[in-house]
Amino acid sequence: MSSIIVFSDIDLGFGRNIYGDVSKKNNVNAIKQSVKNIVLAWKGSGKLFDPEFGTAISQLLFELVDDDFVSDMIIDDVKNELIAREPRIKNVNVLVDMVSSNNQISITINYSIRNLRLDDTVIVVVDRVR
Repeated sequence: MSSIIVFSDIDLGFGRNIYGDVSKKNNVNAIKQSVKNIVLAWKGSGKLFDPEFGTAISQLLFELVDDDFVSDMIIDDVKNELIAREPRIKNVNVLVDMVSSNNQISITINYSIRNLRLDDTVIVVVDRVR
């Protein structure tokens, strides 16, 4: 990985750096954080003044239709939202693994990072709590 900082975002864990300031995430880690935030944001409640921000994964966890149908809906939703909301990535590929026995969805997102010429993967696991 390059030591040049191309992308940076605030660390949403609000950790402190040695100067007492909120630390930041750079390059690959900044984009990973952003991808996770977009995927896990509930559509309609994730961002003030933008009710279309986020995905419908939380609503789809409760669908009583077959797993293939829900998987296809999640794949389309996640891919479209990432393409629309995260301009630092391209070539987005989404895979979904439904684990019905655990009420769990594992979402694997592969993408290329613009300007860094790197490929990366983020895995997001969503559990349904009873």
